[in-house]
Amino acid sequence: MKKNDDPWKKFIYFSSIGFEMLAIMLVAGAIGYYIDDYYDHETKWVTLIGLLLGMFISFYTIFRQLKQD
Repeated sequence: MKKNDDPWKKFIYFSSIGFEMLAIMLVAGAIGYYIDDYYDHETKWVTLIGLLLGMFISFYTIFRQLKQD
């Protein structure tokens, strides 16, 4: 982002980052949950792994976007 940008544009840009992170983590967690449910696991390890993987992917995506700007 340029230094002279409108403050509302910056607010919208940075608030969208949080929603993007949440969306990635929810999708990865949902996939893990459905895998656990399909295979009838007693402990939800695949859900946990999916959430952690989603968190790492979202951080990677955000850092890559911030590096470009």
